[in-house]
Amino acid sequence: MAVVAGAMVALTACGGSTTDGPDVAASSNPSRQARVDTDKFERLSLECELLTIEQIAETVGAPIKDNEFTGPICRWEAAGDVWVSFHWFEWNTIRREKSVATALGYTTETIKIGGTTGFTQVKGRRPDTCGVTAKSPGRGVYTWFVNRPVGGGDPCAAPKKLMELSLELSA
Repeated sequence: MAVVAGAMVALTACGGSTTDGPDVAASSNPSRQARVDTDKFERLSLECELLTIEQIAETVGAPIKDNEFTGPICRWEAAGDVWVSFHWFEWNTIRREKSVATALGYTTETIKIGGTTGFTQVKGRRPDTCGVTAKSPGRGVYTWFVNRPVGGGDPCAAPKKLMELSLELSA
């Protein structure tokens, strides 16, 4: 979750849910090869599909230029140097996420959002970046991060709104 603050720099296109290409070696023994069948992963690209690009663009106040899906994280680059990411960690807890955020130097504040308890996270050296984490209606936790240009208003307003929309749609 908090790793995203540094990882939000590289964005390209949102990936699909299958893998094409050559077999990947399962070990150093060339006769033992495995193929990853991503069709077996439940809701693999939820991060890119939970909200529409239009909803994200409207919420952050900038058109989306590019996006990328990587594991449990989807990232969007918006016009005006705005960066957005959504994380769904299926097996994580609010307590664990808050502990990680604190260990990484984020200041956290407990909030109520969409009828559930969550928290905001802001790092002093990046005051225009805010993350909002809340329990997923299914399992695990959701986190939205938005990085706005300096002086772009309340840094937590957009991730709070994105979380509210996500919780409404996931319920």
